[in-house]
Amino acid sequence: GSNDVGLFFDSTNERFTPIHQANLNDRDATIDLGYASSRFKDLYLSGSIVNSSDITLDAAGDIILDADGAQVRFKDAGTEFFVVSNESAIVQLYSPVSNSDIDLVGNDGGSTVVALKLDMSAAGKAIFNAGIVVNESGGDNNTRFEGENNSSLFELDSSTDRIGIGESS
Repeated sequence: GSNDVGLFFDSTNERFTPIHQANLNDRDATIDLGYASSRFKDLYLSGSIVNSSDITLDAAGDIILDADGAQVRFKDAGTEFFVVSNESAIVQLYSPVSNSDIDLVGNDGGSTVVALKLDMSAAGKAIFNAGIVVNESGGDNNTRFEGENNSSLFELDSSTDRIGIGESS
């Protein structure tokens, strides 16, 4: 019909451009890949997907991000603000903006709370909103605070229920 769209190969710019069959000179930058119920096995792209509004990835199964460069990068208006990396089988969460904190935020009974803040302007100091519980399971797991010159500055020995200050408990 008159609303059919085709592809025109622009050899000057070495790319395909959509055209309307009703008017071959009417070229725009949109391609309709099919109806909402259309299915594609694989879609291979080189470059970027650009959209002027939101993009939704919706899958009946998992959404898998597989980056052979070992990093998934998050940007806002072109500024990188978060990176997830695989560094020698160690997952790293990285905030590349100088002194930008990392917050773990949740919903506590309808109120938004910052449960944990990692303060990057203070070398990653951990700030817990409502305290910490150590060894809640009651296992034989010691907790130790180290000083500059003392590896047992403050030590909690779970097996003996003792506290050591300046020495092993």
